[in-house]
Amino acid sequence: MYAALSIALSPLIWLYVHYRRLKGLDDQNRFKERFGYASLPRPEGRIVWFHSASVGETLSLRSFLSEWHARYPNDNILITTTTITAAKIVKDQFQGIAIHQFVPFDVTLWVNRFLNYWKPDQAFFVDSELWPNIVRTCKQKNIPLVLLNARLSDRSYKRWKCVPALAGSLLSQFRLCLAPGIETEERLKALGAKNVGIMANLKFSVPPLPVNQAYIDYFAPIFEQKHIWIAASTHPGEEELIFNVHQTLKRKLPNLITIIAPRHPHRAEALVKKASALGLTFQTLASALSRFDSNNDGFIVDEIGQLGTFYTLSDIVFMGGSLIPHGGHNPIEPAHFKKPVFYGIHMHNFREVCQVLTQAGVRALNNENELVEVLYNLFKEPEKRLKIGEDLYSILMAQQQSQTQLIENLWCDSANAIA
Repeated sequence: MYAALSIALSPLIWLYVHYRRLKGLDDQNRFKERFGYASLPRPEGRIVWFHSASVGETLSLRSFLSEWHARYPNDNILITTTTITAAKIVKDQFQGIAIHQFVPFDVTLWVNRFLNYWKPDQAFFVDSELWPNIVRTCKQKNIPLVLLNARLSDRSYKRWKCVPALAGSLLSQFRLCLAPGIETEERLKALGAKNVGIMANLKFSVPPLPVNQAYIDYFAPIFEQKHIWIAASTHPGEEELIFNVHQTLKRKLPNLITIIAPRHPHRAEALVKKASALGLTFQTLASALSRFDSNNDGFIVDEIGQLGTFYTLSDIVFMGGSLIPHGGHNPIEPAHFKKPVFYGIHMHNFREVCQVLTQAGVRALNNENELVEVLYNLFKEPEKRLKIGEDLYSILMAQQQSQTQLIENLWCDSANAIA
């Protein structure tokens, strides 16, 4: 039924792609890839295909595929994505490691065209991007299928449970489904997956964020003898709580400096005005780089790509998107800088990551009062603060090192199934 429906809708999909192309929303030169036509010559030898859909999944593959390439240099790695942004990441960050194509829409004719051309020897689907016609056709062509870093949000799990026959028929096609935690493992089994295991979460493989050494040199002398913390990737409704935390904490720690890095930096000026209305003195980063008074309360980062810089300069990190029901942001990134990281209770997008981080004493905080308490105690106990940062870094390294053995277990030639 699904296959027939996809064929019936294919003219509308064709029109949709061309509409996006004419509006400049799709790649003008590569839109035919959406219909299974290749824009690159197929290299000789083995093709190992990874489908990573969007930005987050693609970034999570970088270290993993670098290790795969180093271990099996004769393999040709093909990455497919859905979005243009993810395609740009492959171009910028996977040079010499992988080639890129856009994944075809899930119409059997277009899928066959793609698979007949590339003839992948193995296929890996990352996170939760499952397309019935692609999965079924790979199985028909005896292409070993692996679901890597499988992710099932509460919403996705409820939806799949509504169509158990479809879920079971899809997941049973995979020779191996690898989950980043016990909860997802159990959900996959309940939906009909046959061979399920646990792997280190690929999110732990995200490389360290870049730092701006000029900014570090500028702020480091200013921050001497100060208590510095950053609220990173915050959303509307959270900054007001962060301002409250700052006001409460500064009465106990007069040398406190709070850095706020909103998820959308264009909001910085508005946040400076909100702080001023509360009697606080915050600047934008651009203003602080011209002149920053160390007696100020802090500043708002209005520049993209500077989180690594301010993780380096901060003593403690709080991850935003978690004091409100947004789902949180990646708490692993600060671990590269050996900084303790905390977050609110709304971290459902990183639930299984957070379960791992509890080994270092990291926990979710229920409200701003708990955040004040944790910050105050860690500022007063620098040894404890440093230990949490070191423990987080050790967990990060252990998770990454486990991938080497995983890659060896996943590799197979055309004559051998994955164990």
